[in-house]
Amino acid sequence: MRQRIVLGFASILVLFIGVGLYAVWLFSRISDMAQVDPQARVLSANARQTMFVVFLVGVGIVLSVYFATRRAIFKPMQTLTAVAKELGNGNLDQVVPVQSNDEIGALAAAFNKLAAKLRAYRQITADQILQARQMTEMTFSAFPDAILALSGDGRIDFANPAAEELLRGLDSKVGLPLRIREEAENVLKGATDYLPTSFENAVPVRLNEHEAYLLPRVIGMRDESGKLFGAAMVLQDVTRFRLMDEVKTNLVSTVSHELKTPLSSIRMGLHLLLEEKIGALNPKQLELLLAAREDSERLLRMINDLLDLARLESGQTPQRFEIISPAILIKSAVPDLTPLLEANGARLVTDISAELPDVAVDLRQIGHVLSNLVANAARHSRPGEDVVLSAKPIDKSVRFSVLDHGPGIPQEFQPRIFERFFRVPGTENSTGVGLGLAIAKEMIVSHGGRIGLQSTSSYGSEFYFDLPATNNGVKA
Repeated sequence: MRQRIVLGFASILVLFIGVGLYAVWLFSRISDMAQVDPQARVLSANARQTMFVVFLVGVGIVLSVYFATRRAIFKPMQTLTAVAKELGNGNLDQVVPVQSNDEIGALAAAFNKLAAKLRAYRQITADQILQARQMTEMTFSAFPDAILALSGDGRIDFANPAAEELLRGLDSKVGLPLRIREEAENVLKGATDYLPTSFENAVPVRLNEHEAYLLPRVIGMRDESGKLFGAAMVLQDVTRFRLMDEVKTNLVSTVSHELKTPLSSIRMGLHLLLEEKIGALNPKQLELLLAAREDSERLLRMINDLLDLARLESGQTPQRFEIISPAILIKSAVPDLTPLLEANGARLVTDISAELPDVAVDLRQIGHVLSNLVANAARHSRPGEDVVLSAKPIDKSVRFSVLDHGPGIPQEFQPRIFERFFRVPGTENSTGVGLGLAIAKEMIVSHGGRIGLQSTSSYGSEFYFDLPATNNGVKA
């Protein structure tokens, strides 16, 4: 628009100049013609001067109109352009002066109305964000557990009152324990959320000069596109629950130990009676004594399992680690495992990968784990079926697994299979009390490994445990 206006005025100016030049040329011809008449010469000179004055006045008028038009049109446009740039930069406190009632004035008024609506919208949005933040802070303040919000670089952006009190109680030089910081850094680097559920993952700290246990949970915070921008951390004080768990463990250990003494006397009495050294037994008495002996043996196994579990949880079970090849480990265990399978009519098949790395194990404990897994597989296998004991490399570890072709374990019961005293409902030939797998889990965890299950209903089960290879650090 600006260029068109300038070109229009330039055309008018050129036209005036052309008309003036033509008039000069015309008057020069007239002058030549008037050379013969002195009076005509005077009239020609006057006309030429008048024409020149009129030409200059015309040019002045054109230039005046041009600059007036430019000031009336271009300046408001420049003002609108500058205001638009400020609005684009987020500065909404802009007002365009309305100096006329023409189209430019209407445009300025519309622009001011738009800016006012943007300011109102920004204010409403800011109020909503502030209200949402206040509600969030009030909600988090009501939580008894410490809640922290971490930025992408690990800096604490938000802490509820419980977290602030916790941070004040911790050593100001150390701050959060190293283990908690490491888990947070792993999540901020893209690892999966850290959501432990066992007291075994509780972190000991010195809180207000007293020993306490914190169970950390770290959850990555992502935007709508899935980009990680921070993490939320919940630190649950489980000191009381940890103490209760220790008291429970000690109580179970004490009661089990005290029960073992009278149970030994009962077993001795039953043994003497069954030998008939103090008198003959009739068939009914023999049947009752055999049932009593079976129940006493079952009770003894349960007490021994409880004692083993209590010792493992308290860390009182001594461990002697040896570096051994997985192939040798399995081959040495086969003679003890074969009778467990033959008693149920099953067969043991081994499948050992070549060139497996060595592992550091307590042979007694790993033998107990293998015996438990193979015995369970034998009980749930049909006569004549194979139970496969295998070892193979997996993710810088060695995976030992026991595979059966029994009825399998329903999906809804698999998460609880390693809980204490849990038995799958409706399981046949189940004579245990549900402690064998719990003990096996404790033993594997004490080796720095992990235990798990893969099972499909009606297609069998595979229990496995992974032990770290010795080239990743030998446990001593």
